[in-house]
Amino acid sequence: LAPSLAAPSAPAALPPAAPTGPITAGEGDAAYDLDAGGGGSAGFIPPRWLRKVSDDEFFPLVDPELLQAALEVDYRMQCTIALSTRVQCRVLKETPFYPGLRRAVLAAVPLLRMAPGKRDGRLIDGQRVEFWWRIRVSHGEVQLR
Repeated sequence: LAPSLAAPSAPAALPPAAPTGPITAGEGDAAYDLDAGGGGSAGFIPPRWLRKVSDDEFFPLVDPELLQAALEVDYRMQCTIALSTRVQCRVLKETPFYPGLRRAVLAAVPLLRMAPGKRDGRLIDGQRVEFWWRIRVSHGEVQLR
């Protein structure tokens, strides 16, 4: 689904006083880009993949008529990570557009799992992340990356 994640380098700093309640990502927070990394700060540990969708799991979700085609589609996904590791995602951009393939991508989302990021040692609830998901269909074979 996405390249391996590397923790962004951050200068050493004294951690601020621990907040009294849970840390929640607000709508105003920028989404963390899993592909590029970065965007973190001192005391920030980025989210990471726990479970991706396998080709064998994705294959049955694709409309049979699309399996006869040869196509490659890139999806820019934006997801919100719950403390339970479940994600809710939407498609920000799709190039080119194939409605049947988009349905399969969205049907596969419940299979994804991500460990939430941490800020100052506390899990971030509702953190938004973005990543590219490339799907290649080649005459009956589906490849995810």
